[in-house]
Amino acid sequence: FWLRQQLAVIASLEHFFGYLGNWVLNAHGLDEGRADPTMVDLLRWHGAEEVEHRTVAFDIYRHLGGSYPERCVHMAFVILLLLYYITTGAKFMYKRDPEAGRYPGFVLAWWQGSRRGHLPSFWKVIG
Repeated sequence: FWLRQQLAVIASLEHFFGYLGNWVLNAHGLDEGRADPTMVDLLRWHGAEEVEHRTVAFDIYRHLGGSYPERCVHMAFVILLLLYYITTGAKFMYKRDPEAGRYPGFVLAWWQGSRRGHLPSFWKVIG
């Protein structure tokens, strides 16, 4: 039972990471940003790696008898967990980077990044 619960959380996380990996591979806005080209290449390599193994945990979870309702509960938990870590990480990064300016808040920061093509649409990620 506990192994299946842990796999459900990992499979939920990997679902998001697989989506983001696919987005990174196809995001033209990353090329137009001011990031170092080597870092963009590294990010794309990591995105490809995430896409490559996105279903491993899910396949094992299903093999152990995981159900759809159980998956929904874990996905809701993971959405809240990711939102917490993303907001905390964004605040941390803004504090560390003197050139970033004042932290505009999670919603505005994501919206601005999405408009520039540096982040996927928030609603597509949640969807």
